[in-house]
Amino acid sequence: MDGYVDRNDNGGIVSIFGSPQHEGQEYVEGAVLAKSLSAIKEEALDNLAYDFEDGRVMQVRPKDEGNIRNALEIMEALNLPAMEWRMQDDTIHPVTADELKGALLAGQIGAMEIWNTYNAG
Repeated sequence: MDGYVDRNDNGGIVSIFGSPQHEGQEYVEGAVLAKSLSAIKEEALDNLAYDFEDGRVMQVRPKDEGNIRNALEIMEALNLPAMEWRMQDDTIHPVTADELKGALLAGQIGAMEIWNTYNAG
């Protein structure tokens, strides 16, 4: 399906419409639009993060899920109250199992929302 897009200052697509909404929108053919949407989806998935709201922000991308699950298994097996985790800004902070579980779930929900947004037929 072809569409009309608005772009940000960096040339990235910020909105897509089936028909023109205002002057200045760019017409994009369906194949190009599909490639653009795929790239936007991958960028959004790669930027998934969980904010603990205390200054710590942890990456929760789909590719991080295995590491989070492994950490939870280790914490349970060794009965650890917390473990050190590298945050998005490369600082190291302790996290509890409950915090990791919350971050994991938030990442899974975020990924599902991204997939639903960019794969809507």
